[in-house]
Amino acid sequence: MEFLLTMNHMLNNPIDIVVGIASICIISLLMRIYWKNYMHFRTPFAFGLLLFASFLLIDNVIYVTSFLFYQNSWGAFEHVVMFLVNLSELIGLTILLKVTLK
Repeated sequence: MEFLLTMNHMLNNPIDIVVGIASICIISLLMRIYWKNYMHFRTPFAFGLLLFASFLLIDNVIYVTSFLFYQNSWGAFEHVVMFLVNLSELIGLTILLKVTLK
């Protein structure tokens, strides 16, 4: 029953899931680029970027997972705050990806 309520709520607020999954996709792409750079140059900076992206990926997986399974315990204020935080992160990641690809 709780799973059906979760699915119903997720379908009512798909933008939260879309933002989270978009961030995960961009971070995965950045990690692929950083891994190739690290394997080619073997610099501490490239390794640091790879670690940084790894922790961002973990953060976003935790966000999407917690939204899917625990959003009923979140209030409306928490939803808005977390959405704005993740939206700003998505915008920043998009800018970082654009700069990285140049």
